[in-house]
Amino acid sequence: MNYVRLPLGGVALAAALFVAGVASAQGQTSSSTRATDGSSIPMPELAFTPDEESQRNYFKYFYFHRADTDFATAYADIRECDDYTRDLAIRGNGAMFGGGLLGAIAADAISGAGARREQRRMIMRTCMGYKGYSAFGLRKDLWEAFNFDEGNSSPPEPQRQAMLRVQARVASGPRPTVGEMSQ
Repeated sequence: MNYVRLPLGGVALAAALFVAGVASAQGQTSSSTRATDGSSIPMPELAFTPDEESQRNYFKYFYFHRADTDFATAYADIRECDDYTRDLAIRGNGAMFGGGLLGAIAADAISGAGARREQRRMIMRTCMGYKGYSAFGLRKDLWEAFNFDEGNSSPPEPQRQAMLRVQARVASGPRPTVGEMSQ
């Protein structure tokens, strides 16, 4: 029989990390479950008449909805999917900017923001689609009222969570009537 041998310090470290993780998760649970009923969150404007431009941009400006989903579940789902999109990095050698570290920084500043926004959209659609949510396209000005687009910077955490709560309100609210996208 094979045994895995851990030094005593490794076992202590693993136990400490486990306890810290449980305590952290308990702290997050209490703060994230404060608003389990989304009825106090105002529903953003979603009604619009689709035009050619808005339909062309559905792949950029969309939101999610799943029937028979309560706010707390939608908020947990959106937060989980949002967590997958944090700290996205665009890799490249920056050769067209002279290479090296400065070239990579310049390349990321110029083309990285757009690539990160595209990655975030793809990850959110994949993750929420996997969870059974449908995506609905929206006009840009309506979308901007309750969404953020990470390029070169992220919104401050309180603002990010407020927007995620509104997105959860929409995802668990009445079924949208226009803009349904195919997954």
